[in-house]
Amino acid sequence: VVDSLVLVAAADPLEKKKTLSMGLFSKSPSKTPKDQVNEWCSRIRKEGYGLDRQIRAIQREEEKVKRSLKEAAKKGDQDVCRVLAKEIVQSRKAISRIYTSKAHLNSVQSQMKAQLGVVGDHCWAAGHGTSHGT
Repeated sequence: VVDSLVLVAAADPLEKKKTLSMGLFSKSPSKTPKDQVNEWCSRIRKEGYGLDRQIRAIQREEEKVKRSLKEAAKKGDQDVCRVLAKEIVQSRKAISRIYTSKAHLNSVQSQMKAQLGVVGDHCWAAGHGTSHGT
């Protein structure tokens, strides 16, 4: 009976270590807040690059429409000119909305980094007893 208690007691710290290293709902170890923020910032940066690609594509299309508009104006076709001008206005509004979205992404990214700084300071202070090593 004593031998079995010793084995259970010896195995217990290992079990605690395994459960601490496991994530909340998965077997993978949980990431530190810094790692999570870095991963999220990377994803946000990639989304920003995607938005830049969309903006460039819209601008290329706008240049094509401008050329068509000039040709239609030379021919004196007012109906076509009106439609193409509306298309240019819509493309500029779309670009404006994309820039707004990109600004929101950058704002979220900077807020996450700021929160990481606050959380990091508190974690460091809790681990060392003082804030910023003083």
